[in-house]
Amino acid sequence: MKRFIMMISLVGLFMISCSKKDEATPQEETKVKYKNAVSNVIYNNCITCHSGNSPSANLDLSSYSKVKEATQNGNLLHRINDANAPMPPIGLMTEENRKVLNDWKSQGYLE
Repeated sequence: MKRFIMMISLVGLFMISCSKKDEATPQEETKVKYKNAVSNVIYNNCITCHSGNSPSANLDLSSYSKVKEATQNGNLLHRINDANAPMPPIGLMTEENRKVLNDWKSQGYLE
């Protein structure tokens, strides 16, 4: 009888261990950095007008510190998300590009 109870216990443990699903580990949020993401968005959408000796609207976006300042103290994020007065003026940039800049802000402006 003891042997039977022992066998049932082992089979039960085996079934429990096999049926337990691995708990999914939460994926680490992808870190958005100026160097590997934000600078590409700025280069492809803004730098033509917003750099050089006399940048449009007196807004120079040619460096990390200048883009960060325009995002923190200016209205850069508002303008790239404003369908009525978008930047670039030809229309809103892609949602993916806007998300890069919005995520960069929410993650603390990583360089």
